[in-house]
Amino acid sequence: MSGRGAQNHLDAVLDELSRWPEGTPPERLRWFLEQALRHARADQRSYRLYLSLALQPATQSMVLEEVERRPAGFAVLDRDLTRIFSALGHQEPDTEALVVRATVDGLIQYLLMAPDDFPIEEAVSRMMVPHGAHGSGARR
Repeated sequence: MSGRGAQNHLDAVLDELSRWPEGTPPERLRWFLEQALRHARADQRSYRLYLSLALQPATQSMVLEEVERRPAGFAVLDRDLTRIFSALGHQEPDTEALVVRATVDGLIQYLLMAPDDFPIEEAVSRMMVPHGAHGSGARR
């Protein structure tokens, strides 16, 4: 993927993740989790590249700056997740948003190691338990 193609892909993913659907806070959280994992499974090559660059000290700040300069960067995702956790009554919604986003990053890393075996549905359902939502909704 060329540099331009990677930028376009990043724009598309961040744009989609910033278009939160209507619904209850648990429904919106489930949607975010499903979309993040679905995107990672669908475009494993881009996610591997992003993660490898984001973890290298020499390129880390460049990657984060590239994401943050977009209108739908991580700050927007954090703000929206914080609003969801606030609506769910969490004592520290900003901390909960950070923990969930970091957990999703970890799930994406596991998904990239075993994409055909990674249980998206089970992972999303488990992530929903502490937030008052149970049951299935994601698809493998």
